[in-house]
Amino acid sequence: MKKAIQHLIDDAKTNKPVSEDPGDFIQGAAQVVEYYGIWPTFHDADYVAIHIDMNGPTVSINFRLYDWDEAADGANRPNIVLLWREVEELNLSGIQELGQNAIGRMEITQMDDGIMTLIQPTWDGTTAGFRAKSVEVTHFDPHKEWDYETRNTASD
Repeated sequence: MKKAIQHLIDDAKTNKPVSEDPGDFIQGAAQVVEYYGIWPTFHDADYVAIHIDMNGPTVSINFRLYDWDEAADGANRPNIVLLWREVEELNLSGIQELGQNAIGRMEITQMDDGIMTLIQPTWDGTTAGFRAKSVEVTHFDPHKEWDYETRNTASD
């Protein structure tokens, strides 16, 4: 685990979360939960883009999810954009230059003082940890074909 986010991990272990079910506190999560039946772990999701805006400040991350629907045969990669508002702390490190920057797991937890997010890579890749006042789904499109060569959806 990256040293830069170790204190966030320690805080998560020592402070009791208000809620560990992101579907309970992420605005707009209902459409994602309806599609999957649960809030996804983001295992094998790819980072598409990370945007930091100092007005707010906010962090927006565009992910390409792995669709667990075997009928999709791996071609259907839902696109989701999450927006964290009033970001108080942000730690990003690492990048996998020749790969997809796959995520091993993303944990979003509601604490007494806001939202804590920890993102761990599957292997060498981007690790992220941050605190914010709120988080919301700003975009969810479960039905786009993904082109691995161009790293875009077929309609982009």
